[in-house]
Amino acid sequence: FTVDQIAADCRALCDADAGCAGWHYEPTGSYFVDYPRCHLKGHRFAVRAVAQGEGWVAGIKPGVKLILDESSLDEQPAE
Repeated sequence: FTVDQIAADCRALCDADAGCAGWHYEPTGSYFVDYPRCHLKGHRFAVRAVAQGEGWVAGIKPGVKLILDESSLDEQPAE
């Protein structure tokens, strides 16, 4: 991601990627980094609603049916 990209750009990347089920945007300055970051998630990720701070945004792609409870990941064999 470049400094001028915003959360909507991150969401658009996920929407355009068939393998993406959710996304997470970290704004410039988060974790002391001088640029924003966009994390795309596949169909096996845990969801936990935790307020991170101003400018942090996350979403789940419309139509995604499978969302795993965070505790179920502990029961999965290592890949």
